[in-house]
Amino acid sequence: MTGRVHYLDGVRGWAALAVLLYHAYWECFGTLFPELRHGALALLCNGPLAVSVFFVLSGDALLTPFLASRNLEVLRTTSLRRYTRLTVPIALACFMSLVVMKMGWQANAEAAVVVHREDWLGSFLQFQPSFMNWVKYVFYGVYFEPSESRSYHPFLWTMSIEMLGSALIFLFGLQLERLKSPGRAALLIALVLYVFKSYYALFFLGAWFSILRANGVLPRQADWRVRCVSLALLAFSVVSCARSPDIGNDSLWLNAARAAAIMGAVHLNGDLIALMGSRLSRFMGQISFALYLVHFVVLVTLTSHLILLAHADGTLTRGEALGIFAATVAVSLLAAWLFARMENACLVRVNRALDRLRWAPGEVPRQGG
Repeated sequence: MTGRVHYLDGVRGWAALAVLLYHAYWECFGTLFPELRHGALALLCNGPLAVSVFFVLSGDALLTPFLASRNLEVLRTTSLRRYTRLTVPIALACFMSLVVMKMGWQANAEAAVVVHREDWLGSFLQFQPSFMNWVKYVFYGVYFEPSESRSYHPFLWTMSIEMLGSALIFLFGLQLERLKSPGRAALLIALVLYVFKSYYALFFLGAWFSILRANGVLPRQADWRVRCVSLALLAFSVVSCARSPDIGNDSLWLNAARAAAIMGAVHLNGDLIALMGSRLSRFMGQISFALYLVHFVVLVTLTSHLILLAHADGTLTRGEALGIFAATVAVSLLAAWLFARMENACLVRVNRALDRLRWAPGEVPRQGG
């Protein structure tokens, strides 16, 4: 048993799309054209909220295979492969940035002047690249010394949180059999960490959802009362985002509450579960990490060059900005699909190599549940 929950893959996919929309639309053109930052689009384009949802999903996804099998070997294997699972695609994406910098293909600094985002788009990749500092960043710095000023991928600030959050969930899983009430323990830890404004609260919220699912509490069949609760949770997220003056500066407390509400709404609503488990949603889930990774390179190359091209006559119209945004989304989705195929092929080879190193000749590996 893998314990994989496919509708959660769909949630992850649409959250990755929200990050892309946030960067390519809200952040890239919202200062030059403030009217584009309309409250009706605040949930759809809310990248910071999507990141909070990612952390909830990580806590859920990392614990679910163990709860499905009750085999500690599954937990141990998942924990050992977590670093590889993250680092291989990160290395590929950051190598793309290295090539772009070496070839001089980026145009983000010049484009940032046009869209008045020198503080954001213009700050990317402003250092001298080298193979050695790429190696240091990919295998160590991205997790333990994140620095946006010398980052090959500034959107990967989340990885230091992701790595430690994953470790905390694995440690929690090891203690699960010793806990009288694992669900209450996970919820209590989440609440304590939430009080201290810690992103790690979201991982334990995800673990709580995973335990509830393993105990048969989730997902719920939606009678009218459950459906009303689900819609109320979803309405809270939509309205609070729409009323926020600047979603990029919303507090961790507020985004964590929104992420909890969104995930609660999904778990309690059969229609949302069906939507997130649909073929399109599952495809988005399959390319979610790839989409999160590759759209940065698209922004500093294609998007930036298109901005300069459109501004060649001295002006950039709103229509041109929307056309550039649409091209950025389309190319990012295509690039993510191609990248995901390459990523999967690399991961298969790396995992096979690790398995050969892990088991001595003649030793038979113990099979997980």
